[in-house]
Amino acid sequence: MGQRGGQPPGRPRDLPAERRNPRSRRPRARAAAARLADRIGDLGGAITADPRQLIDRAPGNNEFTIPDCSDPRAITTYALQRLNIIITAYQAFLDKVRGRDDVSFALVVDLLGAETHRRADVMAALAGQ
Repeated sequence: MGQRGGQPPGRPRDLPAERRNPRSRRPRARAAAARLADRIGDLGGAITADPRQLIDRAPGNNEFTIPDCSDPRAITTYALQRLNIIITAYQAFLDKVRGRDDVSFALVVDLLGAETHRRADVMAALAGQ
């Protein structure tokens, strides 16, 4: 069949650009993360750059096991597990601030949307393997 109007075959034209190209979501998610970091500062919180605190503050059970890097399915499955933890943490945060902090709520909704799209992409990749 070939390409239609610059679109790869099998990619519907009616999808928004960010769904056709996952990389176009990255700047938006990074911008939302930067705005959230600014918001944390506005509320008097401190953003730590101490890497020793990274695992302690990460959502989930603090288990960090690197998958078999020779197995794409293992890597993708691990990524899906981590995305599920991140999405659950964002949802818990939204439940906590709903109706109390509209600015933080809106910022995290953007991040949650980006991670939810990323999870859908990973799930599609796993289904296709």
